[in-house]
Amino acid sequence: MAMRLVQLLLAVTVGCFVLATAYISNLIVERQQALRQVASYNTTWAVSQALVEFTRLQQRVAAIAVPGSGVDGDEVMLRFDILLNRVNILKQGEAAEFIEKNSHARRIVQRLEEVLASVEPLLPRADEPVIARQLDRLLYPFETELASLASFATQLGAERVAQDQKALLRLHYVFTGLAAGLIVCGVALILLLVWNNRLLGRAHDDLHDLADDLRATSAALQTQNRRFRAALSNMSQGLCMFDAKGHLVVWNERFGAMFGLSYAALQPGVPLDKLVSGAGEADSSAALRQIYFQQHELIHDHRSSVFVQECFDGRSLSVTHAALGDGGWIATYEDITDLRRVEHQIVHMAHFDSLTDLANRVLFGEKLDQALSRARQNQSFLAIMCLDLDRFKDVNDTLGHQRGDELLKCVADRLRCNVREKDLVARVGGDEFTLLLLPSDEPRDLDAIASRLIEAVSAPYEIDGQEVLIGLSIGIAEFKGNSEDADVLLKQADLALYEAKTSGKRTFCFFEPQMDDQLQARKGLEADLRKALPNNELDVFYQPVMNAAREEICGFEALVRWCHPIRGMIPPDEFIPVAEDIGLIVDLGEWVLRQACEQAIRWPADIRIAVNLSPAQFRSQALVQAVVNALAASGLSADRLELEITESVLLEDSEHTLTILHQLRELGVRVALDDFGTGYSSLSYLRSFPFDKIKIDQSFIRDMSDNSDHLPIVELVIALGRDLGLTTTAEGVETEDQFRKLQALGCTEVQGYFFGRPKPASEIPLPVGKAKRRGLTAA
Repeated sequence: MAMRLVQLLLAVTVGCFVLATAYISNLIVERQQALRQVASYNTTWAVSQALVEFTRLQQRVAAIAVPGSGVDGDEVMLRFDILLNRVNILKQGEAAEFIEKNSHARRIVQRLEEVLASVEPLLPRADEPVIARQLDRLLYPFETELASLASFATQLGAERVAQDQKALLRLHYVFTGLAAGLIVCGVALILLLVWNNRLLGRAHDDLHDLADDLRATSAALQTQNRRFRAALSNMSQGLCMFDAKGHLVVWNERFGAMFGLSYAALQPGVPLDKLVSGAGEADSSAALRQIYFQQHELIHDHRSSVFVQECFDGRSLSVTHAALGDGGWIATYEDITDLRRVEHQIVHMAHFDSLTDLANRVLFGEKLDQALSRARQNQSFLAIMCLDLDRFKDVNDTLGHQRGDELLKCVADRLRCNVREKDLVARVGGDEFTLLLLPSDEPRDLDAIASRLIEAVSAPYEIDGQEVLIGLSIGIAEFKGNSEDADVLLKQADLALYEAKTSGKRTFCFFEPQMDDQLQARKGLEADLRKALPNNELDVFYQPVMNAAREEICGFEALVRWCHPIRGMIPPDEFIPVAEDIGLIVDLGEWVLRQACEQAIRWPADIRIAVNLSPAQFRSQALVQAVVNALAASGLSADRLELEITESVLLEDSEHTLTILHQLRELGVRVALDDFGTGYSSLSYLRSFPFDKIKIDQSFIRDMSDNSDHLPIVELVIALGRDLGLTTTAEGVETEDQFRKLQALGCTEVQGYFFGRPKPASEIPLPVGKAKRRGLTAA
């Protein structure tokens, strides 16, 4: 490589010398021609001589008329002829090019020729005074013009000389640079020759080093061979390699152990067919024959492949067969029996419920699709049932989740025992099950099946020594044609289940067409609700909250209302659950929060605003930021905002919910526990989080006058709030008697139709803080 580089540089250097010589020769020839042009450049001389001769002619014409001047007519004619000669020179060579390119010069020469032509007839009589004066008038104007022409020609000649000097100077620089470059190339060439000599010496040394390395490599190869044999011996896979003639070349001990081959059987050069035929009758040897049957075609076609062989002895062996370039092949054998067992377990877990070992939602969907396909082809019977446990939530909350899980296992066993083996029972939710009655030629008695299941599931259970009673509600949908698909059937069964639960539970209902109408109405309501917020169909109404002692308004509760463009006002209990189901409740809740804060800022500083929060808002992970944004946008003080939550919020993920509640409290926002007393763990929630207010559910207030059992409960809650330093608010106050009883019990705040129905902000009388009970009610 170094020698090639030296040769290349030498060729480049020689080429540079040749090019430099040719270029310099060309420049010298060019400059010689330029110098000859300078030497022969006569434009300035010709113009100057014409001017001089013109002046002399003018002088002779002026002197001939003077007596005693000594000038005669011959001398004047001589000067005139000389001037004509000079003018003719201006029309030749470079002077002619100069005059031709300069229009002003061309006009001067033409006019000069015309004047000289008019002067020539008068010259013989030049000694006459009159003629002399006429000649002087004709010649006089051209003295100045010829002088300017001579000056311009002189300037042009000077510029030409300057350009030639610059060109000569450039030639000097180029020549100097080329000479310096050639000197550098020569020095570089010398250095490369020295370097090449050093490389030759170093190559000689490298040959000795290579010989030493060869000896070291030989020793390393021996070590590597030992390691290779050790690696083969310790591989978890069996390995064997055969050459193109089918003779054994390489193998490891694991290969022999996997197939029961003795040390004597495994010898270099043994043919594969002899190795297989010489194997014993043990199960492991039978596996080798099974695999050989699969590999024989691969060996014959010289192909590579990976396959799994299920052996007679129960093992699963993964075989990787690879064809080699020389015609031979290599194969590895791995025992994946345990891995296959784990894979089967994973597949089972993906399709079966881990708690009850029933089919899960995925497997149920797959089986339902397959069953529907067969039912359409054969026009056979098919039905599904949606099952939901009654009062299971009560058991789960009172006895704990562990006993609830044991109960679900018992329910699953009873369901399995009361259906055919080929029917499919699946657990699709917490306490929700589905039953697929697979296609049959004759319709089955669905009433009897449903009754039997309800009776079996409703029988008493004994869980950890405690008797547990639950019920079962069932919704049934039948396949009646080609139109139904899996989703439609499931929705039909779900609608029937909903009807069964609303009919009193522990019963079953078949899907009826009017239920589908209800489903379509629900879909329409969902579609309209999605457009309600963008179309400004929603509004926020405000219901007053009264201070019981002062009988004055102390705050308002913000309640969303929907004025449908066709149906009119739709009750909140109809569209709020729909908003929760379709995932719109978070956006709706944030909108209500912003509207309420923007309205509250217009009221006096002692008036608070209460906003209800949905469990979905706690799951959205953006509740705290939404509150911060609403307060910042409106400018409302945080202590004037009151957020109401129900126990269902705390039931879902109490730890996560409590974290968010503490973050809200750090902002300065007040937190109220709504519908207090209707759940199962209200007292424990008061202990886990310091609420600012508890709201007594209106179900206790409504029957407080007629049912003597409710009055002590209300009294107890009010006393509890007073002892804990909490504000107590009674909801649903509709009569004077209810209000006076609550006032006497020491209830802090009251709320209900007796004090005012929810109204838009524009209909609330002002000033808000001074509105008395009677005045507000009248409004």
